[in-house]
Amino acid sequence: MQKQKTCNNNEKKLKQKTGKEKKKQNLKKVVYPIVEPPPDMPEAFKNCIENLGGTDIKPVIQKFIQVTDLKPSQGRLSMPMNQVRSKFLSEADEEKLENKGVIEAVFIEPCLEVSKVNLTKWLIGQSYAYVFKTEWNRIVSNNADSLKPMAVVQIWSFRIGSESNLGFAMIKVRDGKDGQLII
Repeated sequence: MQKQKTCNNNEKKLKQKTGKEKKKQNLKKVVYPIVEPPPDMPEAFKNCIENLGGTDIKPVIQKFIQVTDLKPSQGRLSMPMNQVRSKFLSEADEEKLENKGVIEAVFIEPCLEVSKVNLTKWLIGQSYAYVFKTEWNRIVSNNADSLKPMAVVQIWSFRIGSESNLGFAMIKVRDGKDGQLII
């Protein structure tokens, strides 16, 4: 008869904890510096916004492009609300998003092509995020040379016309591969 190894629950927990601690020691967290303060908007984007009749330009977020932001199966770009730099939504816009609505907005791509996106608000994990969807996969494809994992982008908001329709511009600030500052 073979002797069975047994250990009590405390010993098991200690072994599990020790194993987790070893894994944590082997993982090194890589921190990529983000450009602070954010660079000003390039003239080409200002001109494009002006040509659309845009006013009230505000920085919304500066973020790293994540792999999930580029996956066709995800089909969206998320902007965590806790990283948003300024109030860019009107009260009517906020109410619409709170009621699970969608806001259609003009979107200036990094290549300066003008598109349309839908902005909505989702609960992702434990926190809320503003999310661009609908045409996002086409925008990623159209800007494949710019939108790479770990690239730093800025999203700016602006308002268009007498109805104050919402618009956005996406500007690549730092390349994802070599960390080269673009602006």
